[in-house]
Amino acid sequence: MVGLRGDLTTDTVDDTRRVLLAALRERPEVLEIDVSRVTHLDPDGALALLLTARAAGDQGTRVSVTHARAQVTAVMRRTGLERYLAHGCSAR
Repeated sequence: MVGLRGDLTTDTVDDTRRVLLAALRERPEVLEIDVSRVTHLDPDGALALLLTARAAGDQGTRVSVTHARAQVTAVMRRTGLERYLAHGCSAR
């Protein structure tokens, strides 16, 4: 499980990707990304989660984004990330 916190935006996306890719190196069956402490998600932050989910899927790891606040859920829905996780990567 990886817990993210604060803003997941253009300014923090590189550091976030490094943390998530490091977690994937352990090749877990499921990578849970707890976003309960993420206070703001922008489209670049959603893209970082999407790219992580794709990389995870390539190695057979399912991704579960959990405990999203309303703003985070809204961005995930608006960008299509929520649908991708529900019907794509997380279903593997």
